[in-house]
Amino acid sequence: MIRINLLPPKFVWRKVVRKRIRQWICFLGFVTFLFSAWNASYWVEWWRYHRDFEEIAEAVAPARQSREERIELAKEVILLEKKLNQLRDIAVEDCTTATLGVVAKAVLEANSSVQVQELQSSTNSTSNSNPASKRDSIVSIRGIAVQSDSITNFMKSLNQSGMFPRVELRATQERHVEDQSIQEFQLECLNNE
Repeated sequence: MIRINLLPPKFVWRKVVRKRIRQWICFLGFVTFLFSAWNASYWVEWWRYHRDFEEIAEAVAPARQSREERIELAKEVILLEKKLNQLRDIAVEDCTTATLGVVAKAVLEANSSVQVQELQSSTNSTSNSNPASKRDSIVSIRGIAVQSDSITNFMKSLNQSGMFPRVELRATQERHVEDQSIQEFQLECLNNE
């Protein structure tokens, strides 16, 4: 069978061009539709991941804050340990402040009927081979009291403080000052460091 086109060539080209344009438009429309669908699914997934990320971030926020607080507390602990070590280094060398505090507390417990006039502290090493192994600190206290019971109460307070395991009365003497009888005393307190 033979086909003969009787239309002029200009109409044939128009028809062919229109057909091709329609094909390209359909193809581009289809590709655009596929791209839009893919893009929409991408944005839906992004929105889901973003929402999940925000939920996880909200759930983790207390843990993160707790972690930051622990870090800050750890820094404070390190700083306090440094200060404590400095105080311990000072305390090993000098127990004067603690001794004064214990003696002052014992005086207050004796109802101010005891007055300390002199306080001396000396340190003796008890081991000849290792002098730093154990040291005995002897605190000598000289003072006056209104009654001998006040001296006894003062000695009990010193002994109960825990700082002085042994408190000894070395000397006592009665004196009269302005028609009043007072007791002069001398104590030795042993402190094991």
